[in-house]
Amino acid sequence: MGKVTVYLDDETWTSFKRKVLRKTGSLRRISEELRAIVQDSLVEETLVTAFKDLGYDIMTFPSAAAIVAVRPRRRTSSAEVTRELREKRHGPALSRH
Repeated sequence: MGKVTVYLDDETWTSFKRKVLRKTGSLRRISEELRAIVQDSLVEETLVTAFKDLGYDIMTFPSAAAIVAVRPRRRTSSAEVTRELREKRHGPALSRH
């Protein structure tokens, strides 16, 4: 792990320290927070590498002819599907009458 010097104006540095203190309860985690910010900014590069490792070329896009619309094999009602999902999460709805 290397050391890095970062130059920030006083207002930005103070705001960042305040944010770290609120989030972690300690200023000892400043380095960890900076590392997380840098890693987040490299997400795109990480995804590209991961897709290449899996054998996908992300720079090629399918043609319009290669994209085929898929219809469900049986008729579905979005209202029924939504109701089922809500019931699974919250239980059956109470009667409104």
